[in-house]
Amino acid sequence: MIAAHDVTPVLTLDGQRRLIVGEEIGRGPQGAVYVGRLESRSEGLTSEPLRGVGSQASLMRTVAVKVMDPALFHDTETMAELVRAVRRLALVRHPNVVQVTDYFVASQCPCIVQDLVDGLSLAAFVARWASARRRLPLDLALFIACEIAEGLSGARAAANVDGTVLNLVHHNLTPRQVLLSWHGEVKVGDFGWRPSAGMISGIRRTHGDVHAHVSYLAPEVARGARGDGRSDVFSLGVILHEMLYGPRFTREQSAREVLDLVRDGVVTRPLIAPHVPAAISAIVERACDLDARVRQPHAGVLAYDLRREALALGVGDGRMFLRSALFEMAEGVDGHDTV
Repeated sequence: MIAAHDVTPVLTLDGQRRLIVGEEIGRGPQGAVYVGRLESRSEGLTSEPLRGVGSQASLMRTVAVKVMDPALFHDTETMAELVRAVRRLALVRHPNVVQVTDYFVASQCPCIVQDLVDGLSLAAFVARWASARRRLPLDLALFIACEIAEGLSGARAAANVDGTVLNLVHHNLTPRQVLLSWHGEVKVGDFGWRPSAGMISGIRRTHGDVHAHVSYLAPEVARGARGDGRSDVFSLGVILHEMLYGPRFTREQSAREVLDLVRDGVVTRPLIAPHVPAAISAIVERACDLDARVRQPHAGVLAYDLRREALALGVGDGRMFLRSALFEMAEGVDGHDTV
């Protein structure tokens, strides 16, 4: 793992910009996330010098700095794959996707600069509802799932500078990668970096990590396949299943049991399940099918199906309701737990 002192606190990115790395706000199997302040200086930014400022002005904004664990990128091939993924993600412009703005290497650690989403992760949000022995309202769960699907679809449809469609796949979607802002926005981060076999093997060591990072994998990905858009559909199906019915697996199951069940594509539902409209239940069941050929072919289709049923129930723009729910459930929750 990476300690805070492994990253230089002040980094000069080019002649006009510097990045000040602050406190750690999250940690996971791929590395750690820090709050950063990006300062850009530009001469002639104003037509006339401001009193006490002069002709050179400084622009500042708060960002998130994701410092990857160098142990995961010990060879040139793996590092090149990460760079390609970051470059593709930087081309995505979508309101439901966390924007990547920069990439560099410091102290042999790959570092990704992205927009800071001020709020809670979906994992923290759902955990708070569970600790209060309450389930997310159907309309709120549907709104969040629709926004996630729109983000996945937007990343898939993003194009390179030459117009080539990126067809970007997330590969490792969990509630930790979904961020809910205080403004009621839903944003998906950490696209394009698939979990390696070594990472999945390492997760065996910690029971909690299995549930947090592996329970949402599609069975073909858990078996070591590359996966495609249908694998993301499965992961989102499991996330929606969890919001509607509860966790995919119980906490009492061992790490080995969970990994075996994930590879078999098992998605369990409680014996006494809350009522969910049949059309929505059918969408979730199709998304979570063991056979990838049965699932919605990509997130765009799933987004359409979910939005259609949401509108039929009168669920439109749910940002106001999400804002209210976030503030209600925010007390005592650390929402910056995704890396």
